[in-house]
Amino acid sequence: MKKFFFAALVLCLAFGACQKSGEDDNDQPPTKTEILTSGSWRISGYEVDTLGDGTFEIDVYSLVFEDCDKDDFLVFKTSGDLDFDEGPSKCEDSDPQVYTLSWRLLDSDTKLEIEGDPYDIMELSNSTLKLVYMDQGAYGERITMVKR
Repeated sequence: MKKFFFAALVLCLAFGACQKSGEDDNDQPPTKTEILTSGSWRISGYEVDTLGDGTFEIDVYSLVFEDCDKDDFLVFKTSGDLDFDEGPSKCEDSDPQVYTLSWRLLDSDTKLEIEGDPYDIMELSNSTLKLVYMDQGAYGERITMVKR
């Protein structure tokens, strides 16, 4: 009987010890704020809808962004500050390295407001952020960012 109890105890300890550190049944997925503020983001796509009809007909990222724009990145801070960093190569030497903007989540975290402009969050994961801003009948923009 002692051998059975000892074997059962060893098995319980072995399987219990295999659980990853910090892992339990009550772990919650990260919040949108936690995802946004957990690293820096680089713009990887920027499209414009010139008529505000939902058709993004101009790929500004491919047509207009220069290499010095494509290495820029954004850092969302829990304080509500958003640092826009010019990255390793600045387009204009006289421009500041970092611009500080403001951000906040709205409407049950379905919108991201940047400097007063509300963007619909179309996708937010640990690697991708997709935003859409629409001024119906006038103008729209779709921005894709990837985590650096």
